[in-house]
Amino acid sequence: MTERSTDRRPERAFERPPGWELEYRDRRFRSGSGPGTDRRERRALRALLARAGARPGTWLDVPSGAGRMSELLPGPVVAVDHSLEILRAIRAPRGPRLRATAFELPFADASFAGVLCHRLLHHVPLAGDRVRILAELRRVSEGPVIASFFHAVSLQNARRALARRLRGKRRSSRGGITLRAFLRDLAAAGLELVAARPLLPFVSEQWLVLARPRRAAGTGSGPVDQGAKRD
Repeated sequence: MTERSTDRRPERAFERPPGWELEYRDRRFRSGSGPGTDRRERRALRALLARAGARPGTWLDVPSGAGRMSELLPGPVVAVDHSLEILRAIRAPRGPRLRATAFELPFADASFAGVLCHRLLHHVPLAGDRVRILAELRRVSEGPVIASFFHAVSLQNARRALARRLRGKRRSSRGGITLRAFLRDLAAAGLELVAARPLLPFVSEQWLVLARPRRAAGTGSGPVDQGAKRD
C-alpha cells in the first residue's frame, strides 16, 4: 500500500491552557528528570556542532520553543515556531522571531548557515510528512542540518508503549522509528548522514542526527560517525 501524506501538522494537535508557555520555559527542563535530559541534549548538540564545524552566519532554529537550544548555535539565530506564545516567551532572542510551520518555511533557498530541528519529528507519524519537513530544512540551509527523532529500539520507547497499552490508549502524540527508517527519510529528502548521537544508548529514545545535502555519486562522502549500530 502506498503511504499518503495527510499533512496532519503536529502544531495543530495541541490545545494549550493559558500560561502554558511560561510553565514550559520555566519548569519543563528544570524539575524532575528535566535537568538530566537538558544536560544530555546539550552535550549531544555540542558534539554534533563540533563535528560539523562552526560556520559563520545565521542559523535557523525550528521549532525554537522558548529558545533553550538556540543559545548553543553559532552566530545569530532566527527562531521559528507555530506558537506565538512560546516565541514571546524567549527571554533573550538572538535574532528575529517568526510564526511559521516547518512544512512551509518562508525563506529563500540556502538562507541559513545551518538549521536545527529539535523535538519535532517524533510528533510526525507519517514518513511522507517527515520527508517533507526534512526537505524544507535542506532547502533553506547552505550547510548542516541537525534534527532529532525518537528511536523505537530503546527502553524509554518500550516503557511508553507498555504504559499506553495498560491505559488502553491506541495512539500517542509521540512515536519512535528505527535509525534505518530515519536514514530512509533523510535520503528521500536529499540528505545524508554525517553523525548520530543517542542521549543514552538503548535507554533514551531521543537521538540527534547531523546531516548534509547528499552528494553526487563518485564525489566521496567522507567518514560517517553513527555512535551506535544501525537497527
